[in-house]
Amino acid sequence: MSQGLAGKTKAATLALLASALLASCAANHGGFTTRQDVVERPAVSRVYRPYGNGFVGGIGWLALYSVPPGADASLRRRMIDVFREQSAAAGQHYSEKVDLGRYNFVAGLAASTDRWSDLIRRVILDQARGGPLPELKDPGYASLVGKKFVELGCHSNGAMICLLALTRQDVQADNVVLYGPQITPKTLEQWNSLLSEGEIHSLHASLP
Repeated sequence: MSQGLAGKTKAATLALLASALLASCAANHGGFTTRQDVVERPAVSRVYRPYGNGFVGGIGWLALYSVPPGADASLRRRMIDVFREQSAAAGQHYSEKVDLGRYNFVAGLAASTDRWSDLIRRVILDQARGGPLPELKDPGYASLVGKKFVELGCHSNGAMICLLALTRQDVQADNVVLYGPQITPKTLEQWNSLLSEGEIHSLHASLP
């Protein structure tokens, strides 16, 4: 890809993210009250395990699906069944919202499967801070650490978790796709920084 085309692609991507931010601001009646919290990028020496494609769910998602690349079909079927059982137990329909055949790793790190409870306990807090929580000790997050994805999909508030993991170098991803992402002015800067510094190769946004 030529530098000119790459620049246009990056500009278009950031324009989409800016549009998402403006829409979110409008929905919140005039903007945000934020603190200038920034997740510092540590000096990390880590061996990353190639793990195909990954996906981090958003509000109300609390489940885990993990199948290493090259795993036999029987293991994938068993893990799909487990994921569906988690979905049913939570009264949710995660397995209908994500193509498990396309991903090797799917995680939902909600504070609660109840969307309103998760919104109050986690999502609003991230929005008020202007970025993701600096410490995240959820077992689901621990299962994310150390993986390298070809593509990392990030849904809703899952974009905050992806940003935290990438900024802390807990994970690597060549390409990131944001699906209806939660965005703040500060996280918009951080996404741009990851892209411009080559920490990720591409960043795309799919807006609702």
